[in-house]
Amino acid sequence: MNSIKNNIVRIGCGLLFFMLSHLRALAGEYPMLHYTKDNGLPSNTIYTVYKDSRGFIWFATSKGVARYNGISFEIFNSGDGLPDNEIFSFQEDYRHRIWLATYSGTLCYYENGFFHNPENTLFLRVPLKLEHPLRINLEKDSTITICYRNLSYFINIQEDSCRIYQRGKAKGKETLLMNIDKISDSVYCVINRDETCQLNVYTDAIIYRIFHQKIFCSTFQNQKYFFDTGFIYNENYKKIYPIPASLQKSSVNIHRIYFDGKNYLIATDDGMYINNELMLLKGKRVTSATQDIAGNYWMSTIGDGVYNINKDFRKNGVIRNAYKGVVTYACDYNGKEYFATNDRQLYEAKNGTIKTILDFSKGAEKIRNQGNHIDCSINNNILYCLSSSGNIFTYDILKGRTQKFILPKEQREGIIRDRWKSIIATYVGLNIVSTWYSNFIPYTSFNNGPSVRQIFCTTFYSRIFAATSDNKSILHSQRNGIYASSGSDATLQPQYGKRLFVWLKYWNDKLIGCTSTNGLYVFSTEGKNTITDSFLSGKVLWNNAYPLSSDKLLLSSDKHYYILPLVNIHKNTILPKPVENPFLPTDAEYFLSDKNHCYFFKNGDITIVAKEDLLKDVPKPAIYFNKVVVGDSIFRLSDNDSTLILPDKYFAKARINFDVLAFNAVDVINEYCIAQDGNKPSDWELLTNKELNIVLPRYGTIKIYARVRTQGGTSSEAKQFIIVISKPWWARWWGIGLIVLASIVITGLLFYFFIQRALKRKEREHSAEIKVLNAEFKSLNAMMNPHFIFNTLNNIQGFINADNKLQANEYIRTFSDMIRQNMLNISKELVTLEEEMKIVESYLRLQCLRFSNISYDIDIDPAADLDEIMIPPLLIQPLVENSIKHGILPLNNKEGRISIKITGNNETARIEITDNGIGISKSRGRESSFALGALRKRIDALSITHHIDISFEIGDYTDASHANGTRVLLTISYRS
Repeated sequence: MNSIKNNIVRIGCGLLFFMLSHLRALAGEYPMLHYTKDNGLPSNTIYTVYKDSRGFIWFATSKGVARYNGISFEIFNSGDGLPDNEIFSFQEDYRHRIWLATYSGTLCYYENGFFHNPENTLFLRVPLKLEHPLRINLEKDSTITICYRNLSYFINIQEDSCRIYQRGKAKGKETLLMNIDKISDSVYCVINRDETCQLNVYTDAIIYRIFHQKIFCSTFQNQKYFFDTGFIYNENYKKIYPIPASLQKSSVNIHRIYFDGKNYLIATDDGMYINNELMLLKGKRVTSATQDIAGNYWMSTIGDGVYNINKDFRKNGVIRNAYKGVVTYACDYNGKEYFATNDRQLYEAKNGTIKTILDFSKGAEKIRNQGNHIDCSINNNILYCLSSSGNIFTYDILKGRTQKFILPKEQREGIIRDRWKSIIATYVGLNIVSTWYSNFIPYTSFNNGPSVRQIFCTTFYSRIFAATSDNKSILHSQRNGIYASSGSDATLQPQYGKRLFVWLKYWNDKLIGCTSTNGLYVFSTEGKNTITDSFLSGKVLWNNAYPLSSDKLLLSSDKHYYILPLVNIHKNTILPKPVENPFLPTDAEYFLSDKNHCYFFKNGDITIVAKEDLLKDVPKPAIYFNKVVVGDSIFRLSDNDSTLILPDKYFAKARINFDVLAFNAVDVINEYCIAQDGNKPSDWELLTNKELNIVLPRYGTIKIYARVRTQGGTSSEAKQFIIVISKPWWARWWGIGLIVLASIVITGLLFYFFIQRALKRKEREHSAEIKVLNAEFKSLNAMMNPHFIFNTLNNIQGFINADNKLQANEYIRTFSDMIRQNMLNISKELVTLEEEMKIVESYLRLQCLRFSNISYDIDIDPAADLDEIMIPPLLIQPLVENSIKHGILPLNNKEGRISIKITGNNETARIEITDNGIGISKSRGRESSFALGALRKRIDALSITHHIDISFEIGDYTDASHANGTRVLLTISYRS
């Protein structure tokens, strides 16, 4: 019975020891980030840390305001528009204006990248002397109430108007103001330290007043709590949580209370309390706490800056001063962690308890001439350690027993002389790798004293750079490739290529190595084939690789940690993914992981992080357009502004600023693309800062897409912003119409001008031509009249010589009539057909008198009015003369006849002249009549000068009796 009790006691004590040791590890300290002036804050005195609706973290300090986007701090002070540099708190309203509680009490808010103060915003000017506000409250009707502890008035702000009210009778004589809440436009609830009353601000009447025990108020992040020395109350004064017992018995001030949905965070002058069980930042004056978009906590302090802690901090921990020196080896075995340092000590860690199991820093094993560390390797529950003196120690993990093996002096000194790099335990023996040799100690030799066998020797030009084990053999890296040995001579492995690896790691049937050119290679064996995949990077230097899980390795570099997946090697998709966790210690000395946790060793501290925190993705980042600068104009943008319409004034360039939000990210990459006038967007391009400069078109629409992505590949939603440049008047439909119309008019005027100019030129040329033709016409007439007169006189002379006085007289009378009529007509440009026919008939009578074998007839259509038909003078007579001379006279006194037929109207006249002479075809062999040739010229000239179309046709003619002759047809058309 007693033995059972003793066992129960031992078990209970063991459990108690386990719990206490576990709490020491995970509850004593936690990984957190500390930001001060050295990290970009304007001051270490932080009154408030506040998260706005976008997710930015704001810091109210004694020397201005800071805003944090997860990557860097942005500082604002009086030079940026703050009324003064001491800011106590913030409150955001429904328009996303962030109101600031300033030391001077001057009203001020931040909106769209600009601070509004009484100097630039009229409604913020109040005719009162103010002090720093006690509270800035967002009311249920979306107004803002600002109350002051020592003033008798308060302010309510609605939209862009400011109203001042008196507390009046609600101001207690000896009590402190805690808060003022708006109930309606006329009623406010005034909460003093020991009384609450409702006040009608229009009548200064107290609606009701109740007295209560002394309470305090906390309004923060739209949360309102009341508290006393025992409990926290909601806004309806109902108890919701007890004050921590240690606070109930102390005089420590509580500044603010924040509830994250599960926990109450109580900021006090003695640290941060979380619920009633945990305390952070003990001894520090914590003023407030909030959470960022990743859920991590931010805590502000007076005099010590800001602290940032992981939202799952209970899963993590830090063991301070756990070891001395630098960790050179670590492993996990059977729920315990073992690690060795360059201080020549081997440690065992379990559940936060650290103990030293081997210490070579003292006594006989202390180094005397060279080497300052021990190296270890584990196999089959045995941890093998090579001390700085060259001796081998084993530690049986299951039995907790240490054993020492002394190597022969010559071999021991040789190992020390050759500067051994590491020992590697395989299933057959222990390998000691130095700069120039690889030594093998079979496990079987440990029973009779270890014996070293040198199995691999290099030349001066081909030393060993790195070594690892694939559980079967030792792999050595040299200049010309990788060699493998398993207790015998080493052989070159051509499947790995002729590469120089500076470190090698074998894990899960895959060989991973980094070359001297910083190339990362992974080799996987599938059957008899070796698949190679590689990743080259000039941005980071790979330091080492550590197992994280069966298919993942953790890569350490000079900048960050990366996770290397060991899957799909044959697809050439190897791509290390950055670990985006800001709470990890950078550049750790060594890394170790077990089933649930990861251990980072650095500067004597062990940081314990839940493995899931290394593998989870960061919250999706966000991007916000802030302002657009075009020329001398600045357009500040809100979240609802997605389009900017610019006038048609020409602007060459635009500068677009945007804000980036990315918490937990190692770094971000800004990208943008542009689509213009409905075209397909361009490819994503990198942007080196938070400002985009673009060249604007003369007019049109530009769609700008921007996004931000973390190095781990988490990308924000693409944010779109549209710039519309209004069309100038000449590019609008009515402007285009005016331009087209003006073009048509101008073209028409120009065409008219050039046509008129051409016409005038043609007219001048035509006038000159007409003058020439008229001169030629008059010359022809002058030539025709003497010719005709000469023939006539010859005929008269013939009659006189023949003593034919009667015919001579008749000839003279007819000739004189013809001469008189011709003299009248020749001076006219046009004569009537009647006048022309008188000349023709006189001429025919003269020819009949002269030749007895000639006769004629004239047929005039009754419808043709000869007095109305106008023709050029001497148009028909030459044709009649030609018929007689060249058609009838060659008949040799045969009967000849000429017929004239006239038809037509006021528009067209037809004059047909026929004879029964020899015909035109026979007469062409003779010399043409001078008058007929002159007539053709006259017809061409008359068509131009008198705007008359005259067609002249002449040809052989056969009548019904088959008599031959000539037919001449004149057609005269009158132009309108």
